[in-house]
Amino acid sequence: MKPTTPKSASYASEVLDSGFRPKRETHPPSKEVMTFTKDAAVKNKHNISYREQMRFATSVWKNLMKPKNIQTTQFFKDPVDPVALQIPTYFDVVKHPMDMTTIKRKLDSNTYDGIEDFEADINQMLDNCFLFNHEGDAVYSAGVHFKSLFDYQMSQKPQFTDEMLEIEDPEIAKAAAEGTLTL
Repeated sequence: MKPTTPKSASYASEVLDSGFRPKRETHPPSKEVMTFTKDAAVKNKHNISYREQMRFATSVWKNLMKPKNIQTTQFFKDPVDPVALQIPTYFDVVKHPMDMTTIKRKLDSNTYDGIEDFEADINQMLDNCFLFNHEGDAVYSAGVHFKSLFDYQMSQKPQFTDEMLEIEDPEIAKAAAEGTLTL
């Protein structure tokens, strides 16, 4: 026997008493037109250049964070905790804190628009280090060494092109190239 849903005035109480839930309303998909612009394509997963840039940035991050570099990277791994480190003026001096854990989270969530944003965050982290610490400090020295490691890694950066995945349908390919592709 198939269960039925009650239709009386005390609908809610009958539904609860009977142990059955009413079916949810279904809605057809939106007829909204999706437009792909050239700017949106830059961050699109189909953009080979973007994927290669993020793959390279992830590789740089992993190389910097290798165990052999722990003496250098230990100061940059986690966000600075001014209370634990007993440096209460840290946020008075450093207005835009950055650390390797935050950078990794941004890489994993595809927050970066390109390799330049990744590079800017690393440089921000190092600028913070040099701004807050004094020359001769262990952290300052680690920052100098970290910068040399990072600069070496970035010197290995390949030339990225704006090549897109090939689209077999010539009309779709033309519309995608013009930035007027609609679905």
